[in-house]
Amino acid sequence: MSFFHLKYANAQSKILNLDVRSSILVDYVFRELVLNQCTEYIQTKSATIAHSIEETRLNLNHLKQIITDISSSAETATTGEGDISSSSSDNSSSTGFETPEEMQAKVTQLEELLKTLEYQQEALKEARQKIDGAVLEEIDMCDSTGTPLGLSTEAGSSSAADILESRGTYTLCRKMEGQAILLSFAVPPDGAINLDTLLGEGRIKVSKDKHNKGRGKHRRSSSSRPSSKGKGKKRGGLQDITNQSGSGTNSGHRRSMTTAQ
Repeated sequence: MSFFHLKYANAQSKILNLDVRSSILVDYVFRELVLNQCTEYIQTKSATIAHSIEETRLNLNHLKQIITDISSSAETATTGEGDISSSSSDNSSSTGFETPEEMQAKVTQLEELLKTLEYQQEALKEARQKIDGAVLEEIDMCDSTGTPLGLSTEAGSSSAADILESRGTYTLCRKMEGQAILLSFAVPPDGAINLDTLLGEGRIKVSKDKHNKGRGKHRRSSSSRPSSKGKGKKRGGLQDITNQSGSGTNSGHRRSMTTAQ
C-alpha cells in the first residue's frame, strides 16, 4: 500500500493512504485533523496551561508573602540578635522551609516556570487563530519548501498519488489571502520545574472545574493550602526534571516559521 506522512498540530504526524481521490483525502484531513484533533489539542492544552498558571501564581505569591512576613518580623523585633534569629527560624519552620534564602530560590524557579507557561499560552492563542473559521476549500498540504500542492482546489477527483510522493513527508496547511499558513504549532516545551517536586507538602493546589475541561475555558473552584503537619521538617528540595525537548527556560526557544509566501 502506498502511503505518506503528514505533520500537523504540535509535533504530531499521521500516516495516510495515497490510494484515494484527492478530494476524499482533503475532506478526511479537514474533518478529522483540523476540526477534531487540532481543535481538541488547542482546547485541552489551553485549559491545562491556564490551570497551571493560576496554581503557579498562587504559590508564588504565597511564598513571597512568607518572605515579606519574616523580613518584617526581623526588622521590627526589639529583642537581642539571638531572639531575632530564633523568630525567623520559627517562621521558616512553620512553612516547611529552612531559611528565607531557600524560599527565595524557589521563588526564582516559580518565576521561570510562570514565564514558560505564559509563552505556551501565547503560542496557543496564535495556533487558535490559524484554524478559527477554516473551511474545506482552504485546506491543503505543503511540501518541504512550504509550497501548497493544490489538493483541494486544483486536483479535484484525481488520485492523490498523482501529486504526492509515496513515503513522502508533508505539512498540513491553510491557504489564506495568497499565503500558506502551516497548521503546525510551535508550542514551547513544558518547563523543568514540577510544583510537587519543588514545594512538596507546601504546595497550594487549585482544583479544576470538570464542566470546563477540554473546552478551552478555566475556572478556579477551590484551593487547598498546606497543613501544619511536619512542622520543622524540610520538604521537597530543588530538583531538575528537564524534559528531552528543552531545559525549561525560554532563552533558547525559537518558534518555527509558519508562513510561506
